Amino acid sequence: MAWLSEQGFFGLAYVVVATAMWATGRAMQHSPGHRASVWFGLAYLAFVAAVLRWTSAGNRVSDALRDQARESGWYDDRATVQLLATVVLVGAVLVAAAAAFVMRRRHRARALPLLVSIGFAASILIASVRVVSLHQVDSFVTSRFLGIRVLALLEGAAVAATLVGILRLWRSDAESGRT
Repeated sequence: MAWLSEQGFFGLAYVVVATAMWATGRAMQHSPGHRASVWFGLAYLAFVAAVLRWTSAGNRVSDALRDQARESGWYDDRATVQLLATVVLVGAVLVAAAAAFVMRRRHRARALPLLVSIGFAASILIASVRVVSLHQVDSFVTSRFLGIRVLALLEGAAVAATLVGILRLWRSDAESGRT
């Protein structure tokens, strides 16, 4: 019963996020100044995240990379590569977040809600850093807080922020009569 597991829960959560993003894109298709295609693209990414989470594909990618490192003889020296990959991923997300913030200030009417931007970027970052499988990160995210894995808490907070941001946008649009 995989749908009762953590993978199943987050797979379903990402389907909900994808559906909400798709619905937002559909609602904005005919609104001047809004970019529905951005919402459709994010919905696609959220759906891919759902499939990847449901199938534990990230773990399989980590395992395949680990096996390749062992076969190539550089497994013992992998920490430097993993650390570099983690720094690059975090840096890329920070640059994207800064660009989104600048775009938001310039084009407020067309910008993604800040909570959606932060939440979804955090979801992608969590998944990406987890695939890199840096030992220090793995030991932190697999530890437990109040009986729940830290990874599940972080990912849950990111998904919740994304959904809250979308719901706030819907409420704002409903109050202003745009939908």
